[in-house]
Amino acid sequence: MKDTARRRTRRQEGPHIGQLAIAALLDARATLYTTVMRAGMNVVQAMLEDDGIDLIGLVLGMRGDGWDSHQELIDRLAAAAKDSRKPVMVVSFMSNSLTRNWRGYAQANGLPLVEDLERGLKAVRHLIDYAAFRRSAERRFVAPAAVALLPRAHVLTEAQSKQILGAAGLPVTREALARDPVEAVRVAAEIGGAVALKIQSRDIPHKSDIGGVHLNARGAAEIEAAAGKVLANARRNCPDATIDGILVQEMIEDGIELILGMTYDETFGPLVVCGAGGVTVEVFKDTAVLLPPFTAEEAGAAIASLKVATLLDGFRGAPPRDLDALIDCCVRFGDFVAATDGQFAAIDLNPVLVCARGRGVRIADALMETRGGDA
Repeated sequence: MKDTARRRTRRQEGPHIGQLAIAALLDARATLYTTVMRAGMNVVQAMLEDDGIDLIGLVLGMRGDGWDSHQELIDRLAAAAKDSRKPVMVVSFMSNSLTRNWRGYAQANGLPLVEDLERGLKAVRHLIDYAAFRRSAERRFVAPAAVALLPRAHVLTEAQSKQILGAAGLPVTREALARDPVEAVRVAAEIGGAVALKIQSRDIPHKSDIGGVHLNARGAAEIEAAAGKVLANARRNCPDATIDGILVQEMIEDGIELILGMTYDETFGPLVVCGAGGVTVEVFKDTAVLLPPFTAEEAGAAIASLKVATLLDGFRGAPPRDLDALIDCCVRFGDFVAATDGQFAAIDLNPVLVCARGRGVRIADALMETRGGDA
């Protein structure tokens, strides 16, 4: 605390406000009358203006719906916190004080309320460490410029999602968008080999459910017919959908199916999930959760914890899978998620195909949804 702020706070100290702790905790346990309350808020204001103080906490014994004096003090503190760039919080030293009333008040007014002085300050310490942890990801990875231009509350098509992921250095399949069956044949010839054909529309997030996917198409005749069929299925089953075209994609035939995903928690931010993928992902629920950004060691440990990890080692004569490439893909995805923190509500990469050792990993399907509101 600077000398100027220290002198201001000392002028406000009375019989009910003791010496302020270095951690800038204002101990107001005694009954606070109007004059003392006014003095206490003057102390808070001095702390808010002192750039040598990073956090202000008011220690109170919070009860039920709150005494009138407590309520008035909390109201004043909440008003001061709204105009401050510093964190302001209330710490209750009474047990069972986080009632529905105070929890609702804290959420509505943006004034954090924690219970127990020791545990409360530990929570603050973890929050500070977590903020530094999140900032480290922003410095080491720059999100593709296209992300900032995306509209809010918007579902991206697979083609749009994979363009962003590919620009971020993630291993997506070779593919291109065709406007009609004839163009699909030309694109497939450029890719070579068997291809997958997928209808593309932000109004059809689950393409297989409406017959909008055809796999392992070979030869011009089959590809043209299959492209026409997925278009017809989409138009018949989703007549109001806006259709962008047909995604023509290389087939990856020997990959073990995994899933990588992100869900956004309004309190804790983005959480990454990896696990067994494919159509049975919701049946087996073989997943691990990671907090981005994470290291290769953390990604490797998460993968090793999965039941599907047995298949990656080479099961019943099958070749071992490219675990190094999978770990690298997970780390890159975690970096991308951390760098785009707040932009996406959900990301679903399923399946992520893990090929034989030395042949890498490919993201065969992707679905991304941007967050709404002012996030």
